[in-house]
Amino acid sequence: MSIAASPSPSIPRRLRKIAGLEENTVGYLLIMPTLGVLALLIFLPLLSVVWDSLHNKTFLSTSYKFIGLDNYRALFASPGIWAIVIRSLIWTLFSVVLQVNVGLVMALFLNQVFLGRAFFRVYSCYHGSSPWLWSR
Repeated sequence: MSIAASPSPSIPRRLRKIAGLEENTVGYLLIMPTLGVLALLIFLPLLSVVWDSLHNKTFLSTSYKFIGLDNYRALFASPGIWAIVIRSLIWTLFSVVLQVNVGLVMALFLNQVFLGRAFFRVYSCYHGSSPWLWSR
């Protein structure tokens, strides 16, 4: 004799009944405020930086005038810009590759069975969260 339990709904029945919407639609509606806040936090500063780059604006002066793409022309006309871009790309590539490989080696090491494994697992998580814990 088998008793099959009825599947529990993932969201309350009253939320599924809102205007007869499907479960996926309700989920999208519930996440929209968070996505809106994230979009504001990402795109407003980005638009502000682009706006400032099109003006002759300094941090010491409150007045500025529109100069268009002159800042970008001056940037790309400077002699050392491409060396700086290449150096930044190399630094980024090597640092990301190094961090991924160190993380992979640590994960493989901590997945093995050995004495003190729990201590090292806790320590590897603690050292990343300790600045947050101790700053309070």
